[in-house]
Amino acid sequence: MASISISLTLIFTLTTLAHSDSSPPSLTPIEQHSVYTILASINPRIDWHSLYPDDADLCDSGPHGLVCDLFTDPKTNRPSLHVTELALGFVSDSSPNPPCSPNASLSATFLAPLKYLKSSSSTAASPTPPALFGSFGSFGGFKRLRKLVLIGSGVSGGIGDWVGELVEMEQMRISRNRLDGVVSGEIGQLRRLRVLDLSFNFFDGTVPESIGGLSKLLKLDLGSNRFVGRIPESFVGLTNLVFMDLSRNRFSANCGIPLFLAEMQSLKEVYLSGNPLGGQIPEIWKNLGGILGIGFSGMGLVGNIPGSMGVFLRNLSYLSLENNRLEGECQRSLGC
Repeated sequence: MASISISLTLIFTLTTLAHSDSSPPSLTPIEQHSVYTILASINPRIDWHSLYPDDADLCDSGPHGLVCDLFTDPKTNRPSLHVTELALGFVSDSSPNPPCSPNASLSATFLAPLKYLKSSSSTAASPTPPALFGSFGSFGGFKRLRKLVLIGSGVSGGIGDWVGELVEMEQMRISRNRLDGVVSGEIGQLRRLRVLDLSFNFFDGTVPESIGGLSKLLKLDLGSNRFVGRIPESFVGLTNLVFMDLSRNRFSANCGIPLFLAEMQSLKEVYLSGNPLGGQIPEIWKNLGGILGIGFSGMGLVGNIPGSMGVFLRNLSYLSLENNRLEGECQRSLGC
C-alpha cells in the first residue's frame, strides 16, 4: 500500500439507531481493534494504545473524531455499541482531530469490521498523491454506503458490475484519481443517486445509457475523461438535473449539441467544451430560462449565435463560446 505525504481528512459516518439502556455495553473487541488499526495507519508515530488505553472506553474517552451509538442486535434483541463516525486529519482550525503523518496510508479492508458504514470520505491536498486506498473495487463490499468521496486520493481500478450492489448510494464523488476503463451499465441500479462526479480520471468507452434512468440525479460531472461515442439521449430522463459537465472528452464529431437539452428544464449549468460536436447552436432555449452557465468553447461550432439565447436566457451569468467558427454579432443581452 503506497503512503501519502499530505494532509487529508477522513470521515466515516454510519447509520444510527436510537436505543436507551441503563448500562450501555462496551465497544466490541473486533471494532475496538479496527479503530486502533485505523489510527495506527493514519499516524504510526503516535502510541495510540498509551494515549487511549485498551481498558478505557474508546467511545467515551477516545479521539475527538470518534463517535459511537447504540444499535439493537437483531439476533439477541439486546443493545450493542458501534462506531458511527470516525473523523481523522484536518477538518478545521477549531476541530482538534488526530493528525495524519506524512506517510499515512489506509486500506479499505481496515474498515471491514465497521459493519454499519454509511459514509466514507477522503480528501487529499496534493494534486498528485500516491494511492490511498489502492483498488477502487475494494469498496464493492460496502453495500450500506450512502456517500463515497475520494478526491485526489490516487485510487486506481475501474467501475465494474459490482457497483450495481451499492443500491443505497446517494453521492459518489471520485474525481482526480487514476480510475480507468469502461463504466459498467450496472451504475444505473443506483436509483437513489443524487450526485455522480467521475471527473478528471481516465474512463473511456461510451457513457452508459442507464445513467439516464437515475431520475433523482442533481449533479452529473463526467468532465476530463476519455469518453467516446454519442452523448446518451437517455439523459433526457434526468428531469431533476441541475448541473451537467461533459467537457473535455472525446464525444463523436459532427453529432451537434444534443437537442434533448431543451427538455431538461431544471438545468442551471451545462458544459460541453472541448468535445468536437460541431454543427450550429440549436434553437432550444425557450424553456431553459433558469440557465446560469454555458460552456460551449472549442466544439467546432459554426453559424450564428441564436437570437433566442438573448431573449430567453435572462439569468445567464457565464457564457463561453471561444475557439469556434461562429459568425455574426453577439447580443449585448448575452454580455458580449
